[in-house]
Amino acid sequence: MLTAVLEDGTKISMADKWFENELKELRAKQQFLCPACDSKVTLKLGSKRQWHFAHYNHSMCRHSLEPESPYHLSGKLQLYHWLTNQNIPVSLEVYLPLIQQRPDLLCKVGNQLFALEFQCSSLSEERYQQRTKGYQQIGIIPIWVIGGNRLRRKQGDIFQILGFEWLTTRKDRMEQMHLTYYCPESSQWIFLKQIRSFSATRALAKIICRKKEIVSIEDILNPSIIPSFNPMSWLHLKKAWRYPPVHPHQSKEKRLYHKWLYQHKVIPSQFPAEAGWFLPTQHFIETSPHIWQTLILVTSILPLTPNQSISLSKIKLNLTPFLYNRILTFRSHPFNDNSELLLQLIEEYMCLLRTFGNLHKKGEQEFIVRKIITLPLTPNQANQLDNNLSKISQNTPNIHQIQR
Repeated sequence: MLTAVLEDGTKISMADKWFENELKELRAKQQFLCPACDSKVTLKLGSKRQWHFAHYNHSMCRHSLEPESPYHLSGKLQLYHWLTNQNIPVSLEVYLPLIQQRPDLLCKVGNQLFALEFQCSSLSEERYQQRTKGYQQIGIIPIWVIGGNRLRRKQGDIFQILGFEWLTTRKDRMEQMHLTYYCPESSQWIFLKQIRSFSATRALAKIICRKKEIVSIEDILNPSIIPSFNPMSWLHLKKAWRYPPVHPHQSKEKRLYHKWLYQHKVIPSQFPAEAGWFLPTQHFIETSPHIWQTLILVTSILPLTPNQSISLSKIKLNLTPFLYNRILTFRSHPFNDNSELLLQLIEEYMCLLRTFGNLHKKGEQEFIVRKIITLPLTPNQANQLDNNLSKISQNTPNIHQIQR
């Protein structure tokens, strides 16, 4: 940690300008205490790491259970000076006794307090939820910034997002999901924009890097909107779904899904071109859109003839078995109502098919078939249908309201 208090209550911060000899003299005369637990801490003045305070090994302070790396200490200090340079009132490591939490930075923008948490190591989802709820209980808005050391680019526009990181995503003014990173080594802000989840750990996203000096607190609180995502990234991903590399140890869920497809005379690589679209609720599920949308089409839409209708509740019922065998899975989130999310997911997809001209809406809960959806007969035909639908989507204004 970067702050401590003296026995008379005076606060000492490594964010202030100190000479090494001053601190050594102070250390010889005074005892430093942890602001949270009042236990004794030691001042580390090494030449390779950021100067900081640390608990002794026998300490039982709950905050000392989360050791801080040099990367984290450096980033926290840089972010403190970044805020002060904007004349933003900010305090470093303020202990909040009411909720027994100590945010990395506590700042005030307008009349609102924000807790800025710079998270560079793994964090359990339970711990994330506890800390977030604690701030919210006392009217503080938490802003989670992930350390740039956790940014994992797999290839092109595909990124790996793990565990609690999904919970830190926020929406911009266009309801697009994004993540915020900071790298103290390069002094850069890194933004993953237009995040489109397609598995438990992977997503398509657009990456934007900005030097610290040209980014303001308003850019973090109210991120700018960027142009629509390049459809070519989606087409490349769809090809990967159709022709994945052979994996000798497929998951039980994937084997069940392929077995189910063959039982319904569907070749896995030749799923309908109308499946595989990113919709707003996709962020809340771990299942790839090409899988859950194929489930809907094969169970509920393909068996229908023109002018036949189907309700949202019937489609939801048809999907229930896939929830039990975990072919369709939701992402863990404390505020998720999976039943409501499933219904929302289905309705978004039905509206997409309506935009494509396949369905017509009848009342609030029912849709009528207008144009039959067919399965591709060959790999080449599947690729061609994907391309054709991609062009239609780019020239259809309504689709952007559905996909956001």
